[in-house]
Amino acid sequence: MVEDFAHQIRKEMDFSRDARNAQRMARNFRDVPGIHFPRIYLEFSSPHLLVMEYIEGVRIDNPEEIIAMGVDPHGVGVRGFQAYLKMIFEDGFYHGDPHAGNLLVTKTGDVVFLDFGIVGVLRPEKRQLFINMLFAMTTEDIDMMLKSLEGFGIVIAEENREALRDDLYIMMHDLGAGGDDVSQFNFGLVVTELTDSMRRYNLKVPMNLMLLLKVFVMVLDIGVRLDPKFNFSDEITPYLRKLADTNTLSAAYVKRATNSMMEAVDGMFDLPRNFNLMLRRLSTGTIKLEVVDTDLQKLQMALDRASDKIMIGLVVAALIVGSSLVLLSSPLNLPKEIMWVAILGYTAALLCGFYAIYHVIFLKFRLER
Repeated sequence: MVEDFAHQIRKEMDFSRDARNAQRMARNFRDVPGIHFPRIYLEFSSPHLLVMEYIEGVRIDNPEEIIAMGVDPHGVGVRGFQAYLKMIFEDGFYHGDPHAGNLLVTKTGDVVFLDFGIVGVLRPEKRQLFINMLFAMTTEDIDMMLKSLEGFGIVIAEENREALRDDLYIMMHDLGAGGDDVSQFNFGLVVTELTDSMRRYNLKVPMNLMLLLKVFVMVLDIGVRLDPKFNFSDEITPYLRKLADTNTLSAAYVKRATNSMMEAVDGMFDLPRNFNLMLRRLSTGTIKLEVVDTDLQKLQMALDRASDKIMIGLVVAALIVGSSLVLLSSPLNLPKEIMWVAILGYTAALLCGFYAIYHVIFLKFRLER
């Protein structure tokens, strides 16, 4: 998290990147009425200075002043929400910091975007995954939800899959997803519960998905401030259906399908050659078999512990035998120093023996527990 934050804050401090992001979004919305991006004056700008068009307007979360200007707050909310849908699902390049201070409303009702230091990039296949995720949320489709999460790179352990399915089902059922009354659906609470569930099962969520969810929650929060009746499902479902009807993403999918088909054909043509190569290596004995076992390290540790115990036993036996030979060789003629050495040998053997017995019994008791 610290590395991600450091990387992002360094990018935000480069105002030339900010300028490029603003210009790209302005090009994407050049034919869309009601959405405005400030003009950037590159001749006066640098990585440390950004000069842009001055915009007069009020914060988008101030419905009273918006009404005082003669502008409909509900229309502003819908316009801003539709702009984000276009950025995400059509452009794949979206404004990543939609707090109210970065969104202004002019006297003509235009929504103006400011501060382009944080942007999100979404490739076509990821856009479809997010579309599937939104459909899954609004239709209570648990299988589609899990496939979408895995498509974003989230690894779900097999032993947690069924428990996670239950949690997602309860979450979406309790929060209004898939019900007859779509007005009860609360996307913000769904995202909160979803992140809690993923944290509960130690699932690592990629940054692009977290940024997407954060942007959606912030935009919906502004929409509700402008109009308490603003509804997520009512606004997004027609848009998603329009995307499906107009095949907005079809070109990308045709390209992916073509590439996948060509790879499959190449694999089929390579199959006989690879099979013959395998048979030749088997016949000549040059085939190499690699065995990967996750328990090999545990086996090695067990062998190390066993060898340590054998070594302790041998040392104890040697001390006892050696000390006994010393004492029995000529007990009357032994100097006192030799006698003490033998006694110390017995003592050391006794201590090592007690340690070995304790270690074996304690280890066995711990394994049984």
